Amino acid sequence: MRKRSAFTLIELLVVIAIISVLIGLLVPAVQKVRESAARMECRNHLKQLSLAFHNYHDSYRYFPTGGNYYYYLPRTLAPGGAPMTGLQQDWGWGYQILPFIEQSNVYFEVSDATVKATTLALFSCPSRRQNVVYAGGALSDYGGNGGSDNTFTTYNGLLVEKTVAPTRFASVVDGTSNTLMLAEKFVCLDFIQGGAWGDNAGYWSGFDWDTIRFGANPQSKIRCVGPSWVVTITSVRLTAPASKAPSPMARFARSPTRFLCKFWQTSRTEATATSWTGH
Repeated sequence: MRKRSAFTLIELLVVIAIISVLIGLLVPAVQKVRESAARMECRNHLKQLSLAFHNYHDSYRYFPTGGNYYYYLPRTLAPGGAPMTGLQQDWGWGYQILPFIEQSNVYFEVSDATVKATTLALFSCPSRRQNVVYAGGALSDYGGNGGSDNTFTTYNGLLVEKTVAPTRFASVVDGTSNTLMLAEKFVCLDFIQGGAWGDNAGYWSGFDWDTIRFGANPQSKIRCVGPSWVVTITSVRLTAPASKAPSPMARFARSPTRFLCKFWQTSRTEATATSWTGH
């Protein structure tokens, strides 16, 4: 009877080494594909939110407002209990567009606490983090363009406080394809699960840094810059930084995701000149 051949120890070690090399090549490729898919989902979320803004404009003839400056106010309800709409609503753009992203059940929910705590996939960028609830509020990864002035005396962003005239298509003097509407907001990576200034109230928040970002930022409020470089705001224009060093003035997107009112594109290396809006 012939003996069956078997692997020698050397052959076995060679096979194990080859498998290890293949795994080492495969794992980064899989991770890269996953990250690419996550980034695509983030961009799609911005696209869907933009479409909601457009549909809102079709219904009310102006874009959603940023809500009331006193972001902690309760939701504004009519005497019968239905949510007030448009300029009469204290809650911000994230709440106002809910019926236009197929979330009418959340919009008409009678409990403010339930609305605040409801996590919605469109407000989360999976490339950064999954849905986060902090202090009873579902956080948002996106901020609206509040303009170049954070003193609330000059409103030249697409999103304005409810006490001033809302933005319409005709207000966007540079054209909707050249004007910033929404972008990924800067989030301190040391507090990625919430709690940092500008990331401690939910998507429903009124005219506040949790849902609105500006070109100028109060230095006393900046608590974290983080390791990711972002775009630097100069005057009312969006320009790419000279280097990839973190900038305390950069409060939009960790990688400069530009989202335009009508068209959108993403760049990981630069953000070309883009106006705020100019009323």
